Amino acid sequence: MDKWIVFLSGNVPGGFFLLLLLLVVTFLILLFMYRVNELFTRRHFVRWSVFGLLLFTGIYTGIWLANPPHFLYKRYTVGLIQSNSKNNWLGEYFTDLLGNSLQPFKDRKDYFFPQDWFYRMTPSDSANNSNFMINAYINMPMQKVLSGKIERNGDTFNASLRLQEFPSGKVIKREESRFDFQNLREFVTWAQNNFGRDFPFKNNIKIAKFQESDSVLVLAKHLFYERRYREAKDVLQSTGNVSRTDPDFELWSQFIRIRLAGEESLESWTGNAYIKTVLPWQKEMESARNKILERIRDGAQSPMADLMVAESYIWEENYGAAEVFLKKMYSENPFQIDVLLNLTFLHPSRYRDLGFKRTSEIYKQVLIYCPVEEAILLKWSDLVLKGNPAYTSPPEVAKEFIGRYLAINPYSPKVWLMLGKIYAQQRLRPDALKAYLKADSLQPGDGLINYNIGVLYYEWEKMDKAQHYFDLSIQYDDYLDSHLYLGAIYRDKGDFKAALKEFRYRVAHRQGQNDEYADQAMKGIRECLEALGQLKQQGN
Repeated sequence: MDKWIVFLSGNVPGGFFLLLLLLVVTFLILLFMYRVNELFTRRHFVRWSVFGLLLFTGIYTGIWLANPPHFLYKRYTVGLIQSNSKNNWLGEYFTDLLGNSLQPFKDRKDYFFPQDWFYRMTPSDSANNSNFMINAYINMPMQKVLSGKIERNGDTFNASLRLQEFPSGKVIKREESRFDFQNLREFVTWAQNNFGRDFPFKNNIKIAKFQESDSVLVLAKHLFYERRYREAKDVLQSTGNVSRTDPDFELWSQFIRIRLAGEESLESWTGNAYIKTVLPWQKEMESARNKILERIRDGAQSPMADLMVAESYIWEENYGAAEVFLKKMYSENPFQIDVLLNLTFLHPSRYRDLGFKRTSEIYKQVLIYCPVEEAILLKWSDLVLKGNPAYTSPPEVAKEFIGRYLAINPYSPKVWLMLGKIYAQQRLRPDALKAYLKADSLQPGDGLINYNIGVLYYEWEKMDKAQHYFDLSIQYDDYLDSHLYLGAIYRDKGDFKAALKEFRYRVAHRQGQNDEYADQAMKGIRECLEALGQLKQQGN
């Protein structure tokens, strides 16, 4: 029954129960009119009741269809492995080859889910575990998966592919054949002929010639998706002249340069907007962008190239130029989550024509498309937590998205911690404690986790346990806010000297002018000094 309520509620504000409330109120109003007004006959009552039912149900259905719930979206993906090697670079190479040969979406509810999106989880290498991936396919769900094995034998390879439906895991079709590495087009054409009814292949597919050095490019991409840009740069540079002669190597080298320049800009930021000096990272950013634009002008068709050009403009705060590329990419593929995330850097008025009123709406859409985007799940949930009372529906929606993520990947301490925070805000303390302890089991010795457990026990008025976890958070990471709570615990116990020590420590480590916890510690110091003064007077 709960699943049906969730299904019928969809993304409509207020959900199915709001529709029922409107129908009941309408019925009662019409019934009242029928009882007190002789001119409002039984026929009028029936007609207006039916009209109200149809009107409100029609409006509700329209909103429901205009904002389709996440369970209506369908996904298809490709995931191949190399069967006769511990190093799966060839499997990833052929996964990219077929993935890049597919249309990015079939319609507004059926789209391609790239394998590199799984790197957005924690830990990111979970995607290398076949059992983990099957669980992800079931719980997402991934409706169509083209999986299989690549077995290399010198200059040839054997491809054994199967088409599966999820969540059932049923194998719909199997095909197997042998191909030459120097004729990859034959392999793609074979896959298209056998699986094209379920997977929308592109027309006029461009296929690069296979090279052994591609193993290095696969590794570099792997590191790039894991945000290990310096390592990715070192890997590409290890190939020597190859990276300067191969077009794909050259493009990815520039992508890495842009991300590294972006990281450098954060490190060198001074906070002074009036400094006009061109910094080294800006020169690096411009140089990399110009090389990518040169490739685009030469006819290179790469969504990633457009994306990185847009990102480079965003780093330079040239939002107008970035908007041109982002909206072009959005029109070509509205399911590209990196485009959506980069749109959030623009002013809200610039993306309202795309149907989004605020950043949080874009975050939510990203999570609908990619439920394993952990960083955005945490950021969006935190916005929900801070901006909505515990008894409203947004925290429940956040719990739904978090539950969906944890069904796919139950190994993230940060997501368990966020779930605990939502439960704690709703005063569901046993559930909050369970989530916190799960986070602690996955990442023991973490000061933030122990601090949150301490806060939970403090609000639960279990002071001894609260003190224990605050002590642990200080022991592990010297978590500053634990000193404030310890000071409050000591003060309430009447140990004002111990409380003063904790309060003074927190004030001495003030985090900026608007540090509310330091202000609370100052208040605690005054209260302790007053109490000590009164005790001294009583002693005299």
